[in-house]
Amino acid sequence: MKPGPSQDSLRTGPLALLWVAMSASCLVQEEWPGADDRPVTAGATAAGGLAGTVTDTDGAPVAGALVTTDPRGMEATAAADGTYAIDRLLPGSYQVVANAPGFAPATSAEVTVVVGAIATSDVQLGPAEEVDGVLRLRVNGPEDTPWPGAVVTAVAETVTVSGTTDAAGELALYGLGGLAVDITVAEPADRLWPRHTPDVTVPLLGGVEVAFTLSGRAADGTRQVGTRLCAMCHADIATSLGASAHGHALSEDVEGPPAAGFDAGTTVDLDGATATLAWVEGAPVVRLDAADGESGSWTVLGLIGGAERGAVPWTERDGLAWPLPVAWVAADPTRPGWSDGGWIAGDTRAWFAADGSFELAPDPATSAEAACFGCHVSGFTLVAAEPAVSLRAVSGADARWDEPGVGCERCHGPGEDHTSGPLAEKSLRITNPADLDVDRANDVCGQCHAALDGAEGTAYAWDDTHALFLPGEALDLPSAYTAWPSGAAQVPGAQSDELARSGHGTGAWSARCTDCHDPHGSTIAADLRQEHEDNTLCLSCHSALSFEGSEAATAEHGGHALYDPGGLPGAGRCTGCHMPLTAARSAWSEASGAGDLASHRFVAIPPADSLAGFDAAGVGHLAPGAFSPNACQECHAWNDALLGGDFAGPSGDMTESATHEALQSAFEELYP
Repeated sequence: MKPGPSQDSLRTGPLALLWVAMSASCLVQEEWPGADDRPVTAGATAAGGLAGTVTDTDGAPVAGALVTTDPRGMEATAAADGTYAIDRLLPGSYQVVANAPGFAPATSAEVTVVVGAIATSDVQLGPAEEVDGVLRLRVNGPEDTPWPGAVVTAVAETVTVSGTTDAAGELALYGLGGLAVDITVAEPADRLWPRHTPDVTVPLLGGVEVAFTLSGRAADGTRQVGTRLCAMCHADIATSLGASAHGHALSEDVEGPPAAGFDAGTTVDLDGATATLAWVEGAPVVRLDAADGESGSWTVLGLIGGAERGAVPWTERDGLAWPLPVAWVAADPTRPGWSDGGWIAGDTRAWFAADGSFELAPDPATSAEAACFGCHVSGFTLVAAEPAVSLRAVSGADARWDEPGVGCERCHGPGEDHTSGPLAEKSLRITNPADLDVDRANDVCGQCHAALDGAEGTAYAWDDTHALFLPGEALDLPSAYTAWPSGAAQVPGAQSDELARSGHGTGAWSARCTDCHDPHGSTIAADLRQEHEDNTLCLSCHSALSFEGSEAATAEHGGHALYDPGGLPGAGRCTGCHMPLTAARSAWSEASGAGDLASHRFVAIPPADSLAGFDAAGVGHLAPGAFSPNACQECHAWNDALLGGDFAGPSGDMTESATHEALQSAFEELYP
């Protein structure tokens, strides 16, 4: 038996992997009495042996190959004809590991050594693996266990490389050094959603490793089962979801703070018409009085939205549901005395004509069926019919939907197979958006938080070819996105559109909606994962990325003399500048000129953008919503009032161009 390489060379050289295998088996070699001078013959000792041939992929012998047994680490060197022999092996199961310069290490099949016999174990060596420019991938299934057989394709400008994961769910792709590749992982049986990750840079020297976990998907035709059944196993999540804005997306009664307006008989001015709230025989009713003296009363059947985020009552009219022209808004605790909440004017298009008389033929696209319900309820199908789409409960019940609010299956897909299928396949039959690629995960939110132009006039994700959106699919519908010149949304419900256009969506790192928001509910406003008012949320990433962990650098970035993001008026709050209120869900503020929906474009819009709107109209005064809100106006509109008239900065009427000129001058001083 010839001596092998030193242990140091095994630890550091090309045989490092071999050393790991050998050390794992302890590298214990028994000392045999007289081993150096006693010939081996069958039956001479209570031992056996191994013999075989080492060849390359063409069948040619590989002379000088180092052969080692696993276990026990017994060694031999292949002769000129590629043959080797190892004797004095204790009985048991063995594999042979062969190494040779210019070849990749190879391991033989397992063979059994018995006393007095020579077992045969041949090894074939393939070409040496490239050690640079390698893309290593690890693919797991929905339960975070290795997924063999996944097809991985890496595409660069001039190169396409593909392969299939092994039993450990792993794969190495070569020849990609210095390239940016788009990676797609697919499961051939189509049981799991594919994943796509773009722009992975593979270094010239060394390599990069990427790990994927694939999400399950419901089989075609799988039915919804409802949140109550999900709650049997996921009680904590169902409880928090029920208390969240998603859980309160629609209520089928009027209670809590919104009910106070009915108790008080509140009257809301509708620009010449009026709406009066009251209880009539125990039912909530809205009476509308048109400008020409006509009036009518409609029973409120529920609220679209809830007490936490604002709500719009709806009623029946001519066989369809319609949102009434009033809205309830919550008080803003961060602006005490500035926004006290209550009932305000809403969208009047379905109720009043331009002259203030009743609208007798409203546009079906403004009905609750086409504009609202599709994102506020769960467990329904849509039927395209004149004059507009209608909703039908998937259970077949004589109702529009099976459950009010956003239930589990709106984001996770239908759960019938997950709840009733074989235990081994449960995770394969439900979608986890966290295991989808970024675009598809954000499409799950975008089914309701993107500005879409669905079929039959719907404002949500439905078309007459593919029916309702299924989580995991691509949200491929015409866009109804309307933006200000800055790219920030001008219309409500467009947060996903903004995110995709923002630095968070187009930079080196693409954000998921769920990086900041918890769709299952949170004790923090807007169901955020961390508090934004003291900058904790933003600085959880940006302190390390942009400001080197320095609060002083963060304050300097804000430019204001005072840095008190957690206090009032929130000086230096990241979201104050980078998420201005550029769209309105309920109404534009007459006081600040801003909307009530924060932009997810994350652009600090300068007052010059607002001035451009005044200049284009050629006037010095514009109504809120007729010009782009900017990063300054919302705070500066109320700072003077909050600070008792002692605010030294620019303030004034935000509907006047002169106010924005003052803000722009201050902006240029802070950010020259």
